[in-house]
Formats: sequence, structure tokens, C-alpha cells
Amino acid sequence: MFEPKEAGIMEKRKSDYFWETVADVSELAGALARDAVVAGKKLIHYVNDLTTTDTTLEPPAESSKSDSETNAKTD
Repeated sequence: MFEPKEAGIMEKRKSDYFWETVADVSELAGALARDAVVAGKKLIHYVNDLTTTDTTLEPPAESSKSDSETNAKTD
């Protein structure tokens, strides 16, 4: 059927296609992993922003007193 020389060339081509396919699949896997990491970081920042509360409390101004203090002085 094939001469040994042609058979060797066909086997080499099959091997080349295999390694090209492996390289393409690994490149795709790397891109998917990178996108998953980026999406995970964005999700963590989003959840962190949802759970962060503003804890800066300002002391009440001198002129504004609570209702209990005002009511105590008028009684």
C-alpha cells in the first residue's frame, strides 16, 4: 500500500496535528482559567462593596440636642 518512506511522513503529520491540537486546547484552557480568575476577583470586590458599611459617625452639633434633653428642660 504505502511505501515505508510515505508511511513515515504520514505518521509525522499525524503527530504534528496531535501536538498542534494539544497546544490549541491548552491555550484555550489557559484563557478560560484567566477569565475565571478575573471574574472571581470582580465578584469578590462586588460582594465586598455590598457588605461594607459607612461607619463614620459625626458627633451631634452643639445647637441640636436630642428631644429628651429638650423635653427635660421644658418640664
